[in-house]
Amino acid sequence: MLPPAIPPLLPTLILVNLTAHMALSGGKLSGALFTLRSGWSEAVMGIYLALFASVPLFSSLWVGRWIDRAGALHVMRRGIALLLAGAWLPVAWLSIPTLFAMAMLLGIGFNLVSMSGLQSVGVLSSGHSDQSRLANFGWFGLGFATSAALGPAASGLLIDELGFRAAFAGMALFTCVAALLVLLPLRTLPQHRKPPAARHPDGAPPAWNDLMTTPALRRIFLVGLALNVGWDLYTALLPVLGTRLGFSASVIGSIASMFAVGIVISRLLTPWLATRFHEWQNVRAALTCMTLVFLVLPWADAPATFMVLGFAFGSSVGLSQPNTLSLLHAATPSGRAGEALGLRFFLGNCSSVLLPFLFGLVVVPFGPAPVMWAGAALVGAGLPAVNRALRQR
Repeated sequence: MLPPAIPPLLPTLILVNLTAHMALSGGKLSGALFTLRSGWSEAVMGIYLALFASVPLFSSLWVGRWIDRAGALHVMRRGIALLLAGAWLPVAWLSIPTLFAMAMLLGIGFNLVSMSGLQSVGVLSSGHSDQSRLANFGWFGLGFATSAALGPAASGLLIDELGFRAAFAGMALFTCVAALLVLLPLRTLPQHRKPPAARHPDGAPPAWNDLMTTPALRRIFLVGLALNVGWDLYTALLPVLGTRLGFSASVIGSIASMFAVGIVISRLLTPWLATRFHEWQNVRAALTCMTLVFLVLPWADAPATFMVLGFAFGSSVGLSQPNTLSLLHAATPSGRAGEALGLRFFLGNCSSVLLPFLFGLVVVPFGPAPVMWAGAALVGAGLPAVNRALRQR
């Protein structure tokens, strides 16, 4: 029996998130290593990583309104179809052009699945306490965290033992599992659609930017952006630093997995932390730890050091995400949860598109150290907003 606070369909949503993200997390690392080992520069790898967020960057706001209008399950099924197409593409034809196409298909596909899942968690948590809602978002994030640990590690091992095509095929199999889960167990997922009158009070949908006029929402969005900046920089740094230091694909995958293990541990602790600390206190701890990791990272040169720092960084990411989602859900006007998630994803995807690209341009002439120090400054810039939120409690 599940604990009363956990909605019955939440475990299935967690498995969908896990299996769908396996293709993205494993494919992202495999593609980055294939690009570097094929003789392409870090700039090309940066473009490849940026493509995962390129389509979501321009579609997240529309997707959020689509979810509010059509329901989460309808959108989730479309996302699974895109994941299937993208994951199997490099298995059929492995090349830089197909990897770029894969990145765009996986990016938008997982964006649809993830946003639909998050909106569903909010709906399933309706009527629960703030602590239960935060715990449910934490449990949901376990799917992402687990796949972020298993995907890179499995891909690295498959690359070293069987080659790149086998690594892509192994990750693509998980999209088939995700499709079965969405088509069968989740067909009974409750749908929460915004009524037409709420959608069109003046004959047109409300402008998205009015969400930014609310101080509480604006603060949440900006702090979330600082967290995304740190995460995106770390993701871009890892394959470059590992390749420059001569680490094997399996070692790089293991380092990435320690990052994800940190996420898992912090997500498991989320229900306990929810009863002892306010969401903003948890976010402040996460931002502080991420800033310190960036300051120490330039002096790391051994796999064990990278694993410790990756675990600390992952713990911070895992701690921050459920708390910011809970804060966002509580502060969002009724009937606009999908739109608020869309705006959050839009801002995050701005970071995911621009930062890997800029990283590739900067790291070639100047090396990775200036990028790490810039990461510390950008992540630390979110701390004043968090401190203001805590003072205004």
